[in-house]
Parts: sequence; structure tokens; C-alpha cells
Amino acid sequence: MVLKTKVFDLYAKRYRNLSELAEAMGISIDQVYRVLRGKRSISRKFIIGALKAFPRYKFDDLFYFTPEPMKPKVWYDGKGDFLEVMFKQEEGYFRETDSDQVMKKVDMEGNVIGFSILKVSSLKGKILDINLANAPE
Repeated sequence: MVLKTKVFDLYAKRYRNLSELAEAMGISIDQVYRVLRGKRSISRKFIIGALKAFPRYKFDDLFYFTPEPMKPKVWYDGKGDFLEVMFKQEEGYFRETDSDQVMKKVDMEGNVIGFSILKVSSLKGKILDINLANAPE
């Protein structure tokens, strides 16, 4: 889970600009900008400062959690004409799909965690439409 903030939606009602907000929070304007732009995660110091700058708000009013963004890993083997995409790096095994070219990788509970495509070059100019969730077991 990733911690996000509503501070930037609320600050204009109470502060003229981000510099005033940073001063009220007791942190540098650079840190405020880095969090705003997603260049820095929300730190303990930022949380304490936000609660100080917005004393009538509770933690849940200023912060919320979102799922971690999916960052699939992609491997291509040009010699083997093989492409593999993994959503999670964990133990699992491959199962057939409704395409001879595609195998889905599932974890020990049967959840799809990736897939592989054989003979990738044969797909040039074609669309491969595979439903991994409902593929045959």
C-alpha cells in the first residue's frame, strides 16, 4: 500500500501558497514540492507537519492508502522468440490458455501472476486477445 495525501487539495483554503504551507508544517518548501510531484514519499516529518498545519483535521482526513501500482517485469528472448510478463515475482507454475502460443503463470492459490507468449514474431501485425482469468485449467 502507498500513503497518499489530501493536503494539496486543502491547503488553498488556509494558506496563500505552498511556501506558507511548508512554513506552517515546519518543513522545507523543497520537501513539499517533492511530495507534491511524487518525487518523494510521505515521511513521518511530513505527516507531523500536516497535522500541525491542519489542527482541526485527523490523520484520516489528510491521508489515505492506495494499492501499490503494478510494475510488471517483461523479458524478451529474441533467439527463442519468447516473451514473458510477470506481475508478481513469486513461486508458481504455468497453465495452458485457449491459445497454443500463450501460457499463464499462476501462484499456488491459482491467481494469475504473469504470462508467456511463444513465437512472438508470428504476431507481427496481429492482435492476440486472451482472457487469462477464464482460461482453461
